[in-house]
Amino acid sequence: MKHLKTRFLFLSYVVLLSGCIGEDIVDLTLVDEKLIINNRLATLAVGDSYLLMADYFNSMGNEEMAMIDWTSSNSDVISITDEGLAEAHMPGVVTISAMFMGIEDHIMVRASDETAQVTNRTGRFMGANNYSVTGGFNMKEEGGQLILTFESDFASSTGPGLFIYLSNSSTGVTGGVEIGAIQSNKGEQVYTLNLDDARLYTCDYIIVWCKPFGVLFGVGEFEN
Repeated sequence: MKHLKTRFLFLSYVVLLSGCIGEDIVDLTLVDEKLIINNRLATLAVGDSYLLMADYFNSMGNEEMAMIDWTSSNSDVISITDEGLAEAHMPGVVTISAMFMGIEDHIMVRASDETAQVTNRTGRFMGANNYSVTGGFNMKEEGGQLILTFESDFASSTGPGLFIYLSNSSTGVTGGVEIGAIQSNKGEQVYTLNLDDARLYTCDYIIVWCKPFGVLFGVGEFEN
């Protein structure tokens, strides 16, 4: 009788699971190590200085302390210190590079008559594992928060326990940042996240994730 009860519970779990995910495969792969310059400059006024910062994420997607090597392609135009302090000296365009253990990130900065940051990113969703997720989104830094907006053309397949994540994997949420439960399967919606949890360039993807069963419904990749 005990064995029959155990078998019944096991089969019930399998039926419940298959009802949600069918033949989907839960992603368990690691992510690529990543170094990211997390505050981007478009221009730096001649005579101004600006402190750039970079974060290193390991193969589990977790942030680790790292000694960043900073370089400028032309120090006569924009120089940068070992601490990441950039200073513009004359008009021109340079590539600023951050490096750690063979991993690099780069930004192009123009020295001109004003200092301007890049504060907005955009992208579009696509479905995964036979689920449909479509529409555009944008994310910006404002008032000490990240503000993520799904545009009016957003639409997603329905499913149990759908959550929204920032992630550096296009197939899962390993090391990602949970934003919250999906507000609606259709239409414009706004999510906020504290800058202590993530910055504008911390992650490359927005993930729609079935949290109870660990299944990817859709992924949105930033285009900038």
